[in-house]
Amino acid sequence: MRAARRAAARRSARGDGGAILAHGSADAGGHGDGGQGRYPLYEEGEHPRGTDPDGAREDGGSDTPPDAGASDARAGEPPTARLPTARGEAAELDPRRLGLVDGLNVIVWDGDPETLRFRFVNRYAEEVLGYRRERWLAEPDFWFEHLHPQDRDRIVADFRAATEQGRDQDVEYRMVAADGRIVWLRTLVRLIRDEAGRPQRLCGVMVDITEQKHAQEALRTSRRRLWEQNQVLLRLAERQIREPADLPAALREITEAAVRVLGVERAGIWTFDDGRSRIRLIEQFDRSTESHAEGLEFARADFPAYFAELDRERTLAAQDARVDPRTREFTEIYLVPRGITSMLDAPIRSGGELRGVVCLEHVGPPRTWTPEDESFAGSIADMVALAMEAAERSRAEQSLHLLAEVGAVLAASLDYRTTLGNVARLAIPGFADACLVDVVEEGQIRRVAATAADPAKQALIDELRRRHPLRWDSRRPAAVAIRTGKPELITESTDAMLLARVDDPDEVRLLRALGVRSVIAQPLVARGEPLGAITFASAGRGYGPDDLPLAEELARRAALAIDNARVHEAALAASKAKSDFLAVMSHELRTPLTAIIGYADLLAAETAGPLTARQKEQLSYITRRARDLIRIIEQILAYSRMEAGRATVHLEPVDLAELVRAVAEIAAPLAGERHLAFHIVAPEEPTIVVTDRGKLRRILLDLLSNAVKFTDRGSVALEADVEDAWIVAHVRDTGIGIRPEDQERIFEPFVQVEAALTRERGGTGLGLTVARRLARLLGGEITVQSEPGKGSTFTARLPARRGEAAEG
Repeated sequence: MRAARRAAARRSARGDGGAILAHGSADAGGHGDGGQGRYPLYEEGEHPRGTDPDGAREDGGSDTPPDAGASDARAGEPPTARLPTARGEAAELDPRRLGLVDGLNVIVWDGDPETLRFRFVNRYAEEVLGYRRERWLAEPDFWFEHLHPQDRDRIVADFRAATEQGRDQDVEYRMVAADGRIVWLRTLVRLIRDEAGRPQRLCGVMVDITEQKHAQEALRTSRRRLWEQNQVLLRLAERQIREPADLPAALREITEAAVRVLGVERAGIWTFDDGRSRIRLIEQFDRSTESHAEGLEFARADFPAYFAELDRERTLAAQDARVDPRTREFTEIYLVPRGITSMLDAPIRSGGELRGVVCLEHVGPPRTWTPEDESFAGSIADMVALAMEAAERSRAEQSLHLLAEVGAVLAASLDYRTTLGNVARLAIPGFADACLVDVVEEGQIRRVAATAADPAKQALIDELRRRHPLRWDSRRPAAVAIRTGKPELITESTDAMLLARVDDPDEVRLLRALGVRSVIAQPLVARGEPLGAITFASAGRGYGPDDLPLAEELARRAALAIDNARVHEAALAASKAKSDFLAVMSHELRTPLTAIIGYADLLAAETAGPLTARQKEQLSYITRRARDLIRIIEQILAYSRMEAGRATVHLEPVDLAELVRAVAEIAAPLAGERHLAFHIVAPEEPTIVVTDRGKLRRILLDLLSNAVKFTDRGSVALEADVEDAWIVAHVRDTGIGIRPEDQERIFEPFVQVEAALTRERGGTGLGLTVARRLARLLGGEITVQSEPGKGSTFTARLPARRGEAAEG
């Protein structure tokens, strides 16, 4: 008998006979041993361990169970415990083994496969679910009633199917504890059959896996949140690539995404001023009101602890912001009025410096910020920095493009009223929604340009100009900028600000109708004098200090254009006055000179009587000097006509050979007076070109006159011919020469490079100037090659237009 009992025990230890394993398995919380060293609750045949079918104990004692509900321990033997069963029988368990089962940290149970009613459950069940185990055994539907409603049908069906199929189970489900908690259990069930193969009982263990399930759920939640965060960041990055210039829209999208993903009440973006003495809200989204806000400012002097923490450039996670020493300074003024309990601030770093913070505000019970929250907040701050950098790059590119266009427009015309109108149009819509230009003219402020992107706003601007012209004493930004010479920046135009600057109700009405949000009025200043103001107005974006450099550069260029135009107008007026004076004086001088030459010719013809040789020589001298004066007057007249823009070209067929010989006849006596050899090289046959006869003659005479004047000894030569389609004339001399650095200056008006020689040799200094300008007027050029002390060669190249001559 004892051998049979030992064999049964060995079979039970191996798992033979199907006893439920309550200890020693990994699933039950013990040490898995591959099926060895396990402790069965019952042996085969449903007899409590420690008894045999005859009721004899292994130690020779008697274990015959007493009446149900009694405690009849024999002398010297430990008492036994009776557990009620579904059949109303009493199953006895050795108290030592009952203590072993009760000491396990898993629920061990035994039940009826037909009714699913518990026959036995260890005391750990009370600790897990809170129900006394008497209820487990006494209530027929205890297990069913306390299953989670969402798991009830599925689990009962699984148990029924497993019982019918005779298979073991490993299932997970939820039960409702006595205190209302939801407890996750993993249940391992084995079906025990009798000798006939009929289901006899169910044995199993329940393992509390609530913490594991919570950890799994937290991991799934964390992964889902991480996926959502990554998707949000990806969309934000794509948007910045698509629209880098629209910073306000990017910041609005970022704050809305932060609120949605982290479930906070508000998300705000704050930026420092240049000295980090203040921090300003540039964008905030409020979840409750679905609204955006900006403009609030805090000073370092009022919140030193908070600013000191920001200076450390690390994330600030305040679970209880009203108590946290870094943020409690805000309690009365900001946290309590807004219901804020927790704050999470992430630094915004851009360009190697701290630019501001992203502030996430939680309303409700204090919130513990997780590492994932802090990481996402940091990513949001990085996204803000990228948006700022992208906007700045785009703004810089737009500014360069705008300045290039403005430069081209301003250089295209000296009519500053027209060019300023073009500048105003170029500023829209990239930099402003409306641009106005006011200029000081004759002591009054006059609007010379006004452009708006919206036609309706254009009508309002025009009406405002007609009904309320800008006055010197006005408090409107443009007038203030003109008076002070300093820019006027209005970051946010409020009704109070408008009423403080404008007195006339009708003017207030028109300005309100314009719907301007932000304004920059930049003075136009040149050479220290206020010339006017250019005003940029925005209905959408808010201007800030970063926008002033572009406005200043546009104003500088516009002011320069105005100044240049006015200088040019003054120069034209002076030039006209000079030309008029020269024309009058030349006419007044030329009339008596003509008379002098005429009377000298009469005397030389001896119409008044015979002359001596000495008298003829003196008359000849008078005539030559009078003709010199005539040539000077002609130079002055030609120069004044070109300066006034009245010079014209009259093309006609000209015999170059004949013209060169005629010029030589005039120049030869001049060279003879200075005892210079004079040479001429010209075409032997008639050579017809199409040019302006008078201007070509003037060019050659001026070049020859200049050569004779600056040659003391040696010779002067004139060579002229046609080369391909060009008239090429060389005037060579052996005179004093010209230094390389002076070879361009000699073509400037009234310039002679040697002051002493200017007085000795005379002349106006206009000969070469007139010659070159006439050559360019004809489509040619005059160049010079010279070496000091060795003479000079002037070359004139003019279009011959021989084809035009043939056609004529």
